[in-house]
Amino acid sequence: MASYLPFDWQGVGAALAFVTSVSSLAVDTFFGKGKKKKKPLAGPPGYPLIGNLPSLGANPHLQLTEWRREYGDIYRIRMGLQDAVILNGYDVIREALLKKADRLSDRPYMYVLHELSCGGKGIGFAGYNDEYKNRRRAMVSILRRFGMGKGFMEGKIHEEVLELRKNFAEQAASGEAFDPSRLLGCSVLNVICSMILGARFEQDDPLFHRLVALMDRTVAAMGPSQILNVFPWLRFLPGLGQTGSDVFRCAEEIRDFLSGVIRKQRSQLNNNDDVSDDVSFVRSLEAALQEDDQVTMIMQDLFIGGAETTTTTLRWALLYLALHPEVQENMQIELDREVGRERRPSLTDKPRLPYTEASILEIQRVRTIAPLSIPHAASQDVELRGHHIPAGTQVLVNLWSVHMDPAHWPDPERFDPSRFLNEQGKVVRPEQFLPFSIGTYI
Repeated sequence: MASYLPFDWQGVGAALAFVTSVSSLAVDTFFGKGKKKKKPLAGPPGYPLIGNLPSLGANPHLQLTEWRREYGDIYRIRMGLQDAVILNGYDVIREALLKKADRLSDRPYMYVLHELSCGGKGIGFAGYNDEYKNRRRAMVSILRRFGMGKGFMEGKIHEEVLELRKNFAEQAASGEAFDPSRLLGCSVLNVICSMILGARFEQDDPLFHRLVALMDRTVAAMGPSQILNVFPWLRFLPGLGQTGSDVFRCAEEIRDFLSGVIRKQRSQLNNNDDVSDDVSFVRSLEAALQEDDQVTMIMQDLFIGGAETTTTTLRWALLYLALHPEVQENMQIELDREVGRERRPSLTDKPRLPYTEASILEIQRVRTIAPLSIPHAASQDVELRGHHIPAGTQVLVNLWSVHMDPAHWPDPERFDPSRFLNEQGKVVRPEQFLPFSIGTYI
């Protein structure tokens, strides 16, 4: 998943922030007089008005994990004029997202994410309420009905694997180095299309090329646009607002594409009176939610979130297997022994492929795809291990600090699939393994 977090400072100067923000600071100071305030959480010192933003850089999880050594598992940073609480380490994250989930499962208001989700519709950036729960319950149920986690999708995946292998062979035949990202992205996106839209696209289809390009541009524009989550007023300044506009424009085109698919499927199905709601993912979702914009937003979340995270995982897998040929060789030996080369691997083979599964788990650990997950917010005042977190405070869950904790993973930067194997060679999943966070609202 992309890092949907407001950390890219992009060179915006403190002087620029001062001109517009000083009035807000004055108002906050004036109206705060006479109010008894609780002692704030400790945290790194920041700059006036812009806080700790310049210190975070392009990979904020690294700096946040470094600050853990000095300030502990729970501390605060300043994001412009707002506080954000950082949660580090397995024990604290587990307590927050399981035991305190009823108070720490909301989403903060963030301008870019609010606009991208059309006001919190869909799944990824919606507030934690009954409407969200109904949407999520319907989506998960329908996804399972249409093949998620079932053997039904194996044929679709195998089809894309064969296509990917052919494309890799064609690229390799030139003798030149090539970037596999686009080919991986196309294959992953086609699997999602097969399940959600009921059809795949040929790689030379111009409509498919346009969709892939839009997905890539949306993800690429997310990083630079995050400064607008901290200072939304920057969108009115020439040049700076363009980053947010790029995200919104691409997302709107993706929604237009999906809306067109919905209209086409609806028209085709309405011409057949005998068709049930179970005939397509779109029809089932429409029947469950009965609101077109929610259906479109959920499909957008599945396309952007599902395709980007899976593609990134595969890219890391290719890199680590290339860097560790001994792991690649051990996986091939296991596959040859348990599956052979006369047929393709199946989900039913999984229990007999522990080393292969352990290698996949280690890839997910060593390079956590969404190291800071998606931002949470306190829906009400909450006490966490003696620390007071006021209602409305943004809360960032540092999953990187869990997967890189030497207390649980000796020499954590070392790539070692045996971490997930016991003495009998069986797969074990330590509770500190949180590639997709923890709790009911990640």
